Amino acid sequence: MKSFVLMLQSVALLVLALGLSGCSSFSAQFDRSTLAGAPAVASPEKLPGRVLIRMSDAARNYVFSGNPFSHMARGSELTAPLGEMTEQMSLLVFNEMFDGGAVTDGLADDSAFRLIVEPTVNAFEYAYYTPSMSLIQIAGHMQGHIRITTPAGRVLVDRPLDTGLVHGEPYAILTTPNHSQVLNNILYDEMRLIAEEAAEALTGAGNYSRRSGRRLSHRGEAATVGARMESFAAQTSAGSDGAVDGGDSALMRLRQELINGKIDKATYDARKRALSGDAKGGAGGDL
Repeated sequence: MKSFVLMLQSVALLVLALGLSGCSSFSAQFDRSTLAGAPAVASPEKLPGRVLIRMSDAARNYVFSGNPFSHMARGSELTAPLGEMTEQMSLLVFNEMFDGGAVTDGLADDSAFRLIVEPTVNAFEYAYYTPSMSLIQIAGHMQGHIRITTPAGRVLVDRPLDTGLVHGEPYAILTTPNHSQVLNNILYDEMRLIAEEAAEALTGAGNYSRRSGRRLSHRGEAATVGARMESFAAQTSAGSDGAVDGGDSALMRLRQELINGKIDKATYDARKRALSGDAKGGAGGDL
C-alpha cells in the first residue's frame, strides 16, 4: 500500500513538472473578479473625504519577471505588473473606506484630500509546492514601502510593506495555477490592513485595525508556515498522501528564517548552496 501511494505521488509530481517546468511562461494582472466574495474593509461606515493615491513613475511601472525560488518548476517564469496592480488595489481598497473615493491624479492639490497614500511594491518572490498528491499551491512574498499622510503633513503610516510568505488557495494538480488570483488576494489583504491602520490613526478609534483579519488562511507568520512545512515534510518522509518535495520544503523554511531575521544573508546563501547540492545529488534534481 505504501509503495502504491508513493507511486501515485511520483505520477502527480511528474504531471506537475511537465506542466510547469522547461520554458513555461505565466503572467498575472489586476483582476477584480479574482476577489469575488472578499469582505469589504472593516469599518462601521465610510469615512468622509477623498484619498489621493500617489506613486512615482518608477513605482507605477515596476514589472516583476522571474523564476520561482522552489526547486519545483524552477525553469518556469512569471511576469506581473506589480506597480500597476498595487495602484489599482490601493484605489479599490480606499474607495471602499472613504465616501469620496480615491483618485490617482498626481498633480492634484493635496489640500483637496483627506489622505495622501504612497504605496510601493518593489520586490517579489514566489514558489510552487504540493500540499497533497492532487493539489498545487503558490506561495508569494511582496516587499516595498507604504507612507500615508494628511494634507497638513501628519504622518499616519510610514513603514516597510512586507506581506510575509503567503500561501494561496490550492488548485487541482492538472489545472494551470491562477497566478492573478493569488497575487491580487495577497495585495488586497495587505492593503486592507494598511487602510485600517491608517483609519485607526486618523480617527483615534480602535474599531478598525485588524477587525477584518487576514483572509488568506496560510498567511506567512513564521510559526504557521514553519508548522505547515514541517508537517508536509513529515508526511512526505512517512509516505502518506503529502507530496511536498523535501528540497522545496527545506528551502521555504530557510527562506522564511531569512525573512523573519532569524539568520543573516550569508548564512542563508551558504545553507541554500548546501540544499541545492543535496537536491542535485538526488534522483530528481532541479526541474
